[in-house]
Amino acid sequence: MKTQKLLLLILCLLALSLMAAQCGGAATVAPPEPPAAAPGASGSPDITVSEPFASATIPNGAVYLTLSNPGEADDALVSVQTEAAASAELHESKMDENEVMRMSPLSKIELPAGQSVTLAPGGMHVMLLGLKDGIAVGDKINLTLNFEHAAPQTIAVDVTEGITMAGEHDMEHAETAMADEHDMEHAEMATSQPGEATEGDMAAMDHSEHDAEASTSTEHDHDETGDPALATASAPQPQVFQVGLATYLLDTAGLHAIDERLNGQGQIEAGDAGLVSRVNQVVAVTDWPADLNPQADQLQSVLTQYADALGNDDLAAAKPLATEAHEAQHDLSHAVQSWPGTMEGDSGPDQSFQMAAAAYLLDTAGLHAMDERLNGQGQIEAGDAGVVNRVNRIVAVTDWPADLNPQAEQLQTVLAQYADALSNDDLDTAKRLAAETHQVQHTLSQAIEAWLANTPAHADMMNDNEQSRQFQVTVAAYLMDMAGFHALDERLNDQGQIEAGDAGMVNRVNRVLAVVAWPAELKAQAEQLESVLAQYADALGNDDLDTAQPLATEAHEAQHDLSHAIGSWLGGDDEHGETHEHDAASEHDESETHEHDEAPDHSETGSHEHNEESDN
Repeated sequence: MKTQKLLLLILCLLALSLMAAQCGGAATVAPPEPPAAAPGASGSPDITVSEPFASATIPNGAVYLTLSNPGEADDALVSVQTEAAASAELHESKMDENEVMRMSPLSKIELPAGQSVTLAPGGMHVMLLGLKDGIAVGDKINLTLNFEHAAPQTIAVDVTEGITMAGEHDMEHAETAMADEHDMEHAEMATSQPGEATEGDMAAMDHSEHDAEASTSTEHDHDETGDPALATASAPQPQVFQVGLATYLLDTAGLHAIDERLNGQGQIEAGDAGLVSRVNQVVAVTDWPADLNPQADQLQSVLTQYADALGNDDLAAAKPLATEAHEAQHDLSHAVQSWPGTMEGDSGPDQSFQMAAAAYLLDTAGLHAMDERLNGQGQIEAGDAGVVNRVNRIVAVTDWPADLNPQAEQLQTVLAQYADALSNDDLDTAKRLAAETHQVQHTLSQAIEAWLANTPAHADMMNDNEQSRQFQVTVAAYLMDMAGFHALDERLNDQGQIEAGDAGMVNRVNRVLAVVAWPAELKAQAEQLESVLAQYADALGNDDLDTAQPLATEAHEAQHDLSHAIGSWLGGDDEHGETHEHDAASEHDESETHEHDEAPDHSETGSHEHNEESDN
């Protein structure tokens, strides 16, 4: 009986369940949802990687590429892994408020939804630290890119011809052992002793060529063809440096611009005679080799007559002499390029002077302005390859100490590639190399300052002979007179305006003065100017206008007095040499403009003058 009741109960329950199913009104239980995708899972849209390339020099390198996020949600590149280097970091290079290029690590690189982000020289990049030996152009580096949401990707990156800012990383991170950033930018040059440089002195200039380049004379002046190393000696010698430096100053003096103005507009300006006299002094004190003496003597003779005609406002006499001087200077520059560069003896200057002069010229050559123009406006101009080749020649003829040789050789390499790209109008390659050149030059300039700061003052000056002293003193006077102290004095005291590059300009001049083997007759005045310039740079670096204004006038007058004393010491009356220094700065401002406008004029002396950029 119990069994029958149990069976009946089961049948009733079964009937009820069938009725519920037929009604369709009961809700079904949904299957459990799958868990949310974890970061990096394949459910997130892949990031598209395009145009990757790497540039590498031991010890560090960099990778550049474009990352595109096609999804509807933001993502980010969070890390990179590679077996090609000890480590890989995300970095960004950018200008700070003082227009100094700084590189800093990034925790991640944001990839906004529906947008592309490019990692490029001079901006964000992947820094490869501690590259493994054996990496060469043409190799491939495997990188794994890790994203915040998208799946990791492993890509193969070609190592290109480019040279990265190896050393930029070392320089930026080594500075933690030095002063803080404010001290690096505005630190004082605390000493007035010749040859002594403080850490603050080193950094106050810190890339202030950004402003100095606006006033540099980078005249295209029929720039020379030939090997950047002056066709040259197996190792740079002091006499080779003299010839190289003198040629650089001749090529950038502005003789072409004056020739065009005199013969085109018929106008003599106040600073013309002084400029020509300064150029003539440089030619006169340079220890030219026998092979170049005839051209140097010819140029001196023409420049003497030219300065006299300009000083007397004799336009009729000055016009043909302008063309003759321009062509004689051009001929000498070309002769230098074919000169073998091997000499007997050691005529100086010493290594400290070479370092200070090379740093001055590197910082005022215009590499920053060219980088901005190429990467900002996408424009190659006629004189660009010539400018780069001139800079490379200075690097090639300088007697670098062992500590600086790696950076100098790195700069030579990238400059050679850069000049080649410019001469071939290869904008894409030139843009990348412009940023790399700028970075490498900046690194070398800072390394020079560190070297000068740690080199005993005037350690070998007593070994300088009289010719070497004359050369150093004359070059120092030339650089002082062309630096623009008068223009800076006027701006500070008339407009009350300190600009970003002012302290750097003053420090650059003072650094050269500090390493000159001054004769006894000039030493007191030189030390007085050094002392004033140290205070002046400190006031400018601290944006202390009230202190800087009287020091601007004092520095201007002390520089003026020293220039006149140098003229007397060299045996001239300095009739034209420094009287119109006040106009030199404005003339410098003009010359960079002329550099870009003068290419058509090159036809007047033959096509070889225009092909210098393609003959690398």
